[in-house]
Amino acid sequence: MIDNGSENRLLQGYGLTETVTVNFVNTSTDNRIGSVGKPLLGVRLRIAGDSDFNKDIGPDNDGIIMISSDGVCLGYLNTPKEKQPFHYDYDGTKWLITGDIGHYDKDGYLFFKNRATDVLKIAGYSIFPSDIEMYANRCPNVKSSAAVYIDSDSHPYVHLFLETDSGVDQDKIKKECLKILQDNLIRYSVPERITVLNALPRTEVGKIDKKKLREVK
Repeated sequence: MIDNGSENRLLQGYGLTETVTVNFVNTSTDNRIGSVGKPLLGVRLRIAGDSDFNKDIGPDNDGIIMISSDGVCLGYLNTPKEKQPFHYDYDGTKWLITGDIGHYDKDGYLFFKNRATDVLKIAGYSIFPSDIEMYANRCPNVKSSAAVYIDSDSHPYVHLFLETDSGVDQDKIKKECLKILQDNLIRYSVPERITVLNALPRTEVGKIDKKKLREVK
């Protein structure tokens, strides 16, 4: 922000409609880059594995984000109990199963990674598009990126799209970006295809339209 003439700073937080408001925040005096902050007073966090919502899997392990607080909603209207997004401990404690993937570190900062529905499976490994895009956005001359899952007849793979200015050397950008991805990701996360575009398609609200990108040949 200082580079653009402002001393203001953007600090991330995390919340859901089902919890009424924000649950985790970074503050000016207590923050960590890459995280969405620490829980507010009265908010409890659990990171659970896919098959056991009763147990926290500990720091630095990615899992399902679960939240317990007085702000958790009563439930979805006209939805049967078995389809509500809740888990109850043996002592009756109510937890919201957020459907988000993340982890916390040893100091209690929460790191959000992806919606669980956005996590890809290739050769039995969990692939996070957000990780691929994070490293792709560090590549020289890349303005934005989108990692798209392609479920082809032969095998599933990741197709990475890079947004750059016109007139740049596309082959050079792809080689530089591929090197960065290979150095930082497991091999199943490294995109099989990389395509450079002058502009990525976007929805009416400005989000990258991955549905349209899947149609690109």
